[in-house]
Amino acid sequence: MNEKEKLPETQGEVSTKSKSITLSNKTLSILVIALMVVVAALAIALILQGRSFGTNGTNGLIYTYDSKTETYVVSGYYGAKEIITIPSSYNDEVHGSAPVASIASYAFEENTDVKKVIIPNSVTEIGEAAFFNCTSLVSIELPRSLETANDAIFYGCTALTSVELPDSLTKLGGYIFYECAALKSITLSEALTEIGEYAFYGCTALEAIELPENVSKLGSAAFYGCAKLTEITLGKNITEIPVGAFYECAGLVTVNFEGTITKIDTHAFTYCLSLKNISLSNALTELGMYAFYGCEALEKINLEATKIKTIDDSTFGGCISLSSITIPETVTEIKGGAF
Repeated sequence: MNEKEKLPETQGEVSTKSKSITLSNKTLSILVIALMVVVAALAIALILQGRSFGTNGTNGLIYTYDSKTETYVVSGYYGAKEIITIPSSYNDEVHGSAPVASIASYAFEENTDVKKVIIPNSVTEIGEAAFFNCTSLVSIELPRSLETANDAIFYGCTALTSVELPDSLTKLGGYIFYECAALKSITLSEALTEIGEYAFYGCTALEAIELPENVSKLGSAAFYGCAKLTEITLGKNITEIPVGAFYECAGLVTVNFEGTITKIDTHAFTYCLSLKNISLSNALTELGMYAFYGCEALEKINLEATKIKTIDDSTFGGCISLSSITIPETVTEIKGGAF
């Protein structure tokens, strides 16, 4: 009987311990969750790097305050207006009034309503792909203060017809006017020193462009497929013509070299169907494969003054009108299919 009387007490002790263990587990779970929340909050803070969340402003523009620069960023747009005028300052009622200094990457991405954008002189930077695939955008007024034009800003803006770049701009990002098929004219900054890769790729309506004297670097395929471009003058600071720079510029008739070209890379003038003659620099040491491949109208070329050692594969392949070529004494190898 004594054993039977003790049995409930033992069960009671087990039950009490079980409750204690359960309570401890709950406490631990709460602590883990709390720790996770703290870690997540810290991670978000690091990602934002001092920026607050965007606030809706006037005309459908969304602004983000940058506490590092104490300025506002146009970070998005949710409206449907055809003409957008970005103000030079904004007040979100939290951080007070401050200049609008930049436009964020992808801010107007794939907006098909906007036709014209006016950007104030307070803006110094436009983020990459800011107007990506804005297929109705016809014109844009860029600020005189613009210092940085990042990659692909006007990528796929197929209705854009003309652009005037401010003199403050020294570099055009890659893909900046990629497939802007309606772009007929552009005025480049006199301070410009570099044009990025694929900058004017597929600008099939571009008829003329004057490269500033200070330009010293062209990116690969910079003018690829500019079919209506008839003449180009390369300034004295340009020493290399990169891969595919004028590939399929079918209307290109004249290329003027003002500087000392040392290298013409692979496919530089491939399928320039209208190019008839070209004078090459006496400093030229390298002529890449397919450099003039498919230049069907090319009648003569004088390499005598150059210092090239090799005429590579298909360099002049498909040049069906070529009747005269002068090869320098420095050439030691002519590869198969060179002509």
